[in-house]
This record gives sequence, structure tokens and C-alpha cells, in this order.
Amino acid sequence: LVVFSDSREDAAQIANGIERNHFTDLLREILIQELHRGLLIKSEIVELTDDNKNIADYKDLYPNQYYAIETLVEDSKIEESDPNPERKRRREKAIRKLGEIRDRLIKVEDLVHFNNTEKCAPLIEQFIRLGVNPGGPSIDLQKIPETDHDWFQMFNFGEGEWTQANPGFQTVMKKGTYINLAKLFFGNLFYSLEASGLGYLTINENSDIVTNGVGITGLTDKVFCEVIRGGIRLIGHRYKYFPNDFDNPNMLDLNNYSSLPAQFRKYIRAIADIYSLNEIEVGETVLKALADGHVLDNNKGINIEKLYLKIAKKDDPVWLSPRGKRPHLHRAGGVCTQYPQTTRLREEPDTICEEFWSENYLSFHAAINKRNAIRLHCEELTGQTDEQFKRQRHFRDIILNDEGEPLAKKIDLLSVTTTLEVGVDIGALQAVMLANMPPQRFNYQQRVGRSGRRGQAYSAILTFCRGRSHDEFYFNHPHKITGDPPPTPFLAMQQQRIVMRLIAKEVLRQAFVPLSSDIQDHLLELARSERYLSVHGEFGKTDYWNDYKESIEGWITNNIDEVRNIIVALKPSAEEEEIQELLDWVTNIEDDTSLLPKVENVIQNEEIKTDNISEKLAEGGVLPMFGMPTSVRNLYHEIKYDGQNISSKSIDRGND
Repeated sequence: LVVFSDSREDAAQIANGIERNHFTDLLREILIQELHRGLLIKSEIVELTDDNKNIADYKDLYPNQYYAIETLVEDSKIEESDPNPERKRRREKAIRKLGEIRDRLIKVEDLVHFNNTEKCAPLIEQFIRLGVNPGGPSIDLQKIPETDHDWFQMFNFGEGEWTQANPGFQTVMKKGTYINLAKLFFGNLFYSLEASGLGYLTINENSDIVTNGVGITGLTDKVFCEVIRGGIRLIGHRYKYFPNDFDNPNMLDLNNYSSLPAQFRKYIRAIADIYSLNEIEVGETVLKALADGHVLDNNKGINIEKLYLKIAKKDDPVWLSPRGKRPHLHRAGGVCTQYPQTTRLREEPDTICEEFWSENYLSFHAAINKRNAIRLHCEELTGQTDEQFKRQRHFRDIILNDEGEPLAKKIDLLSVTTTLEVGVDIGALQAVMLANMPPQRFNYQQRVGRSGRRGQAYSAILTFCRGRSHDEFYFNHPHKITGDPPPTPFLAMQQQRIVMRLIAKEVLRQAFVPLSSDIQDHLLELARSERYLSVHGEFGKTDYWNDYKESIEGWITNNIDEVRNIIVALKPSAEEEEIQELLDWVTNIEDDTSLLPKVENVIQNEEIKTDNISEKLAEGGVLPMFGMPTSVRNLYHEIKYDGQNISSKSIDRGND
């Protein structure tokens, strides 16, 4: 996939924005697929085992899940009086795990981190199978600190394990996963996990914490757990959680109930009113339950790692708020978490998850369609991109052996500027997206024409029209961008400056031909990173100008007839007087206003920062400049050393 835009800055923002947004969608799909394949299947096996039903089919279809449950069941049957401490520990752990599986609960930490092993936890393993950084696309997670090594060297891809490249960075990457999980759990509008009908967050509801809370408040187990879930949702939606990637020094004070988010206090007040309880007592009991479960930390807020996630199945009930239609996967004590002061939830559910999923595009792909997770590694490719050819190769899945893990290096989407309209081979494309309406019809044709080549059966083109008058015009008249007659091409030959630059280019091109072998020999004396030549012509480097100068003068002096032919070809309608004037300008090398003295002055001009003769002559006004005048300048932001050569990285920025 290629996305076109009209500026380098737009191309960079599009590549970054698409990859960040897609990572959240990818995380959602991987999370739900992992829980459906793992936790839901295990819960089915446990349920059938409890009912003494046949589970032989699961042994063939889901062997990993089957044997995991078999081991837990065997351990749970160890005698309570067994004197062996290790066996007793296994028994207690198995009973606790089986209880969580029955309730379809999993600790968030167990999705990201395994203790005492280098084996990757489920979410991390699924990401590296796709070649995606599990910590997310943030720039500080792409390189191992204090090295030039890429993030993927933290993993053994074949075994699905962490390496010991940098244990500290391993913790940082896991933190990045938790941060992105928190954004998924507590996203705004319908983007959160519960708003998508996929699951909800809670504590370990089988613990004594719930029993103690019930004893204090007088609520039933069911209602108290619902209030816990509603409280987690409200506190999280107010960004009171950690780890996070934002600065919020005023998180929570558990010793001061009035410091809690107003929406949370309104919710607790509504619960207290419905059940005729004291608001402060209910609120403090809920906070104590969250703190005792290590889910809520004073000052920091909700600890994402310690939360429990309950996965929804297709026949689970869904309550929709009468006001705003916010979905709840539990009754929340009868109070809407969006408008707690005014809105109550109905006694009976409004729908079930399967019906809700079918109408929600986020949950449809994750829970119903169950499509395979799609990676989307995005990079920009513009005239300012370093190592352009390498990026083109990676887009075409051509990764050299010494470039690292192919799965991680390949590029799925290129965000490009007009650079890729013509002249760059990026292989066969099935889809092209235009991030704005191109300036003219031929631009549109050039861009969309990059797809559907080489015998492809189909291609897709999507044009995004922004809120600009140009885009709005063509949005309302789409036939004009595809069917209007093209403008008549023309050459502005009446401007003498243009003619003189074209004459200079052709004269110098021919004059430098005899020097081709000398130029190549001189280039070989330079470091590899310094050998590139300008698009304006292969005229060599300024350091060797004095070696070339005599030959250039000699060619011009000895080829006056050829110079005249060049002038006549470029100015066929010119009078003889004008032709002679241009001829004198080229051949009279003693005149300070003629071509070669001007070339000499430009080459000696230290304000033009380039060592390519042709590029310097173009910037100095001797040769044609293929582009518009600009105030953009290069910003050099990194010096690279590969063990042999030193080179610099740069991006362009406006000097205003």
C-alpha cells in the first residue's frame, strides 16, 4: 500500500499516525484472539469436566489447552492433608487457577510477563510472530539504549523467547505494552474494551476482599462486584492509572474521598441512594477493596498489571444506557457509568454480545470475523529520506542477510510525496491512497496509475478530501479530476534567463564528456558515502575543478560551431544578432560577464554548501534548477559511523 501526500511533513505525519492508530487495533485483535483461543476454550473444557461430560474432541482440536487443564485438575485433587509443601502449593495454585478459568478471568500481568523464564508471555509472542514491536511504535522503543541495535535483537524469533541483550530494556518494552493496553481498556467513546462489548476489568472476585466488602456495605456479592467494576471503569476513564505516557502529578489520594474524580463520586452516590447506604462508607469500602487487591495505588492510581480481565462470550448479556446507549457488560449496580446522576440501567439486559458485536466494527473483526491479525509497518519515502533504495527494497520484501530480522524489517505501507509519481520502481501495488486531492488531473493519474500493473486482477484507489476549497471542489465534481482535458503544455522560451541556463547545461554536458574517466577516478579516491553525484549532471567535485578547467575552456574554444548549433536548437526563431550575442557569451572566456567566469565565481562561492559542481552551478543560477525556489534548509540531526565512513542524517525544515 502506498499513501501519497504533497509535502514531506505530511508524509511523515501520515506514516506515524497510521502506524500508531493501527497498533491499537492490532493489540485489540491479538488480545481477543488470544483470549478466545486460550481462556474461552479452557473455560469450556473445565465446564464440561465439572459436568462429567466427554472432552475427547478438545484433546485433538486444542491439545495445549486440554493438557493444561488436565494438569490443573490433577493438581487440584492432591489431598489437603498432604505433608509435601511443594505439592500443597501446587494444589492451592491449581484450585485458584481453575476458579479464574471458570469465571473467564485472567490477570493482565499474565498476558505480558512470565516469572522465572525467558519464554514470551502470550501477547508478546503474538506480536513478535508478526514482526511487530510489542512495546508499540514510540521512537524510544525502536533501538536498544546505548547501542545502534534494533529492538528485534531483544528476541529469539524462532523460539518465541527473550534474549539477554538488555534486561533493563526488556522491562521498558513491557511497560510500553502495558501503556497501550491501558489506552485500549480506557479509550474514549466506543473505543474502550467494554464499550466494544469484548470484556471488562475487575479484581480477583474469588478472594476474601469481596467477602469483606459485602460484610461492610450490606450489598450482595453480585452487586458489590458490579460496583467494583464500575468504579475501575470510571477511575480509568479519568486517566488515573499507571504506567502511562503522560504527566499527571495529581493522581489520587485514597485517604481523601473528596479528591476522587467527580464522576466516580456521583456514581457511588447513586449506588448509595438506590440501596439506602452511606455514600462515604460505600466509596471508602470500594477504594479499600481495590487497594487490598493491589489494583489501586495511592497517588499513582490504577495499576494496570494487577487488574483482572473478564472476557465476554457471545451469549453474555449487554445493558445499554437509556441515555447515550453506553454498553455495560454487567449491570453496574443498576447505575449508568456515563450519566450516573440521572440514568439507571434496566433490570433485564437489552441485548447479547453476539448481536452487539455484529453492529460494532471494532468487535466484529476481533470476535465474529476473527480475521488473522494484520501488521502495518509504515515508513515515509521522500526526497529527504536517508537510504532511499534500502527502504524501497524493504517495501518489496528484499532484506539482505546482514540487515536483521526480515519479519521486522519489511515495510507494508509507504507514505510518499510526489517523488514516487514517476521514475521509481516500487513493485506491484494492489492499493493506493491519496491523503489529499492532487493539484491537477495528471498528478492524479500518475499516482493512481502506480497500482494495478503487471497483470493484477484488480486494484483499489482511495482519495481522502480534506477541508480545503481545492479538495471540496473535486469532491463535488469527481469527474473533473479524471475526465477534464489536460492543460496544453508550453515552454516559456521568451525568458532569456531560461534560455541561457539551458544553453549552459548542454554546453557543459558536452564539455565534460571527455573528462568522464577522470571524474570516476577522482570519485574512487573518496569515501563511499561521499561519492554520490547530483541529478543536475555528472560534473565531478569542486575540489577537482582546477583539474577540469583547462579541458572545459579548450572544448568551448575548439567547438564554436557546435555551440552555435546548441543555441539555434534551443532558440530556433532567434535573429542572427541574438544568436551571435549568446555565442559570444559562451565562447568569449576573457569577458568577466561570460559563462566560464560566472562558473568560476559560483564554484568559489563558499555560501553555497555543496561539493558537487553541477549542484553548485544549479543553486548559483548557472544551470536550470529542477524545482521551485524554497526557503527550506537541511537540519542535520545525526552523525553515523559504520566503522569505515562517517555520514550525516538530515531532514528539511523551513528556515522561518
